[in-house]
Amino acid sequence: MAASKITSMLYPVCRVVTPAGSGSGVFISDTFILTVFHCLKDSITIVGTPNQVKEIRHTVTCEVFNSQKKKPVGYPADIYAYDEAQDIALLKLKKDKYKYSANLMDVSKADVPEVFDEVYVIGASFGHEPLPTRGIITYKKEEIDYGFYWMTDAKILVGNSGGGVFMELNNQYVLIGITTSMIVDDETDQSTHLTHFIPPQVIHNFLQNLKIGLTVSNQPKVI
Repeated sequence: MAASKITSMLYPVCRVVTPAGSGSGVFISDTFILTVFHCLKDSITIVGTPNQVKEIRHTVTCEVFNSQKKKPVGYPADIYAYDEAQDIALLKLKKDKYKYSANLMDVSKADVPEVFDEVYVIGASFGHEPLPTRGIITYKKEEIDYGFYWMTDAKILVGNSGGGVFMELNNQYVLIGITTSMIVDDETDQSTHLTHFIPPQVIHNFLQNLKIGLTVSNQPKVI
């Protein structure tokens, strides 16, 4: 019997609220949250002169829904790190700790997911509390600018960006990706119901470069 879908996939996903709107994020430890850069872009201000530039990272809020109550609990978080080219970012709670976190896929198993494998996509659609949809992996070779992505046909809406893509592995639900964007036909302005997401090897490289789990005590769970 696989671990609970609620505690493994739904509860680790949060709504990320900024002055410009909201997106999604996924707790990977009790203080660290993976999300996407484009949801945080307006929370980063560049000031100064060309010879002396300073970056100001504004606090955002991670709202969690882990009970029958409709009212979320908000946790202030700092923008810890980001890679704009790959559209990935990491938040860190300012002082609190959160109970639920996703299991990360071990990078040694990054080639296990294949086209046609079933996945679950969870995010805060239209600012709602996190909602699940289901689909399959459809493509694993997408390159956009300097970013590398996989694709799924799981349906998403505005607000899903930064949410999690999960699959079942060895009776556990593991995080294999972070949702970035839905694919839209430029001529008809209609969604094709295909979604780009950041794959496990990119997530691993991003965290490894930050030495997350090596210099902090709350190491993400890897399966």
